[in-house]
Amino acid sequence: MVQDLMGSLMMKIEILTLNFQWSAKMIHLIPQKSFPEALASPEGIHWKVAWETEMERLGRRISWVDITDEAEMTKHFGLDYAHSIHTKKPIKSKYAFRVTVNIDGTLKYRCRLVGCGNSQIFGQDYDETFAPTAKYRSLCILLHLAAVFDWEISGLDVEQAFLESNIDKEIYMNLPIIDVYEDSITHNPVTTRLRLSIYGLKQAGELWYDKIYKIFKAEGYTRLIHDQCIFIKRDVETGAVTIICIYVDDHLFIGNNSSETEATIKHFRAQVTNLTVMGEVKRYIGVDIKRNRVAHTISVSQQPYIEKVMRSNEISQDLHSENVPIPMSLCEIGRWISSTNTS
Repeated sequence: MVQDLMGSLMMKIEILTLNFQWSAKMIHLIPQKSFPEALASPEGIHWKVAWETEMERLGRRISWVDITDEAEMTKHFGLDYAHSIHTKKPIKSKYAFRVTVNIDGTLKYRCRLVGCGNSQIFGQDYDETFAPTAKYRSLCILLHLAAVFDWEISGLDVEQAFLESNIDKEIYMNLPIIDVYEDSITHNPVTTRLRLSIYGLKQAGELWYDKIYKIFKAEGYTRLIHDQCIFIKRDVETGAVTIICIYVDDHLFIGNNSSETEATIKHFRAQVTNLTVMGEVKRYIGVDIKRNRVAHTISVSQQPYIEKVMRSNEISQDLHSENVPIPMSLCEIGRWISSTNTS
């Protein structure tokens, strides 16, 4: 019933208008374009810590192997690697810096080493691409179902999710050159062969999705036809329902079967490292979620995103709030959902 309901709603809901609350709080932070530029900025100490954290994580996972290290190359790739080193052109890589705002208003500085996928060749360096992102209207529908049926909502985050998958092609990559003499940080040109699917590669999302799809399928979940990033598991006899919403490395568990959710997370943890169970979700993919279980309501807003748009467009802070009503068609669908509740 739930899967049929989700399918029906997918075809009926096209636009969801939210009631956004404008905020005068502005954070003037400019994304850094290079490592030296990041260190030279007022937030340089934060960027340095973020960079060190990223490199430590990549090194711990052995994400790549230096092609000049013959012992490690043989250990991970066998004895037939020598010929390919001279026939394949390495792709470039770079550091990406950005700031995110936590639910409590604090800032988190992020540094990520990404491969320049635009230099990959189709059929040689990758075959398929896929972005494992659930549709936004799917999230709205799931939150509505949770509010109406009083289902539990919990979250799960996978740190560096794409690194959980082994690379499916023979890919060589040049690490970024760092030249910051003042801070004694040097990084000579290094060519590596990738072991893991790092961010920025064309097939990174596809490989990660393929892994989690196999995990959820083994646990008895069914992939939704209308949105392949939504997985459903239902016990016909007890009426227990568990729904998983996937948005890259952020997972949302919604349903009335907490024991099934715990069992799935336990199985997931056994096959995925650096996994954090978030508990009750207050923010998901940049959407703030506030719930009133007594009134069976859930309200959502995107205040951080609005602030970002205001900053990038230099919009004045002296703005007043405006209420944006939900379209009548959506209200009618909500009443229809309530009428189908036979429990």
